[in-house]
Amino acid sequence: MAAKTLDPNVINNSIGLYITKSGQVVLDTDIGELATWVKCTTAGTIRWYNKFTDETGNWILEAGEGWPIGFTQILSAGTTAGGLYWGSTGTDLGRPQ
Repeated sequence: MAAKTLDPNVINNSIGLYITKSGQVVLDTDIGELATWVKCTTAGTIRWYNKFTDETGNWILEAGEGWPIGFTQILSAGTTAGGLYWGSTGTDLGRPQ
């Protein structure tokens, strides 16, 4: 039986999650791009906003948990989680084609 390989067209499969930019969340402040991950150090609810789709939502996180959510801002109204960090996953990992 031949060894299984990963699909070369899905770049993140071969190296796992690849965060290209990250930072600490400042509540009610646009981070300037679409974040695709959020992580908290203190459990609670986050209320997020995505300006590109004009969507708002809530998500409950446990302490130390990270979650994939597309957002541009974390809103103070409704957010009880603390120690929030955002990350962006790149579509181009700079690998030769």
